[in-house]
Amino acid sequence: MKKMVLLLTLLMLSLLVIINLLLPENGSYSLNSSYSFSNNLYDNNSLLENNSFDYLVIDRFEGDFAVCETDKGKMINIEREKIPKEAKEGHVLRFIGNRIEIDYDETEKRENRAQKLMESLWEH
Repeated sequence: MKKMVLLLTLLMLSLLVIINLLLPENGSYSLNSSYSFSNNLYDNNSLLENNSFDYLVIDRFEGDFAVCETDKGKMINIEREKIPKEAKEGHVLRFIGNRIEIDYDETEKRENRAQKLMESLWEH
């Protein structure tokens, strides 16, 4: 029984670490507010036109839209046809001129950071 509780605790901590990696590095909002998507979805046209962020991370796909989180913690919907076809959940997107491209280097850095944190949890 104690082993099961310990295992479940480690699993929950691992999930929290992974979620933390997906949040903006400035940590400017709480976990609860970051996932109230219905209240935080912004008109993608105004945000995309203003380019008021450095990058986007694909959170998930819903129908014809990629739900993305900006580096400022805002959730926006982008039509799937406007992003690269090979884009997947977790990919970091950047604007290059008037195109949206996958930033493979930043995506890999985030994945490596998450992997190292997971490994460090299991080592202790």
